[in-house]
Amino acid sequence: MKEAKEWIIQGFNDKLKDEIDSHLMQDEFSYWFRFRTLTWYRIRRIKGFSPEKTLEKALNDLEIDIKFYKDKQGKSNSSIWIISPKNEKLPLKD
Repeated sequence: MKEAKEWIIQGFNDKLKDEIDSHLMQDEFSYWFRFRTLTWYRIRRIKGFSPEKTLEKALNDLEIDIKFYKDKQGKSNSSIWIISPKNEKLPLKD
């Protein structure tokens, strides 16, 4: 079984990365999504009608200055959440 997450955490030390990741993995904030056609693969997705609000609530609970944005993965239709420190500059978009 291949497992993936809908988010990447960057710019933090390993301890903070693990803390943020384990907090987001709680059932309150995310869930396992399985594709019908790919039975060997599942992805952990952010819950809610508005994932931005779910992420905001989850990250505010940690009391760490964090920003997040959605980044499209190459030419794919999928995108991933990038979670980083607030003082880190956002990459320039095309």
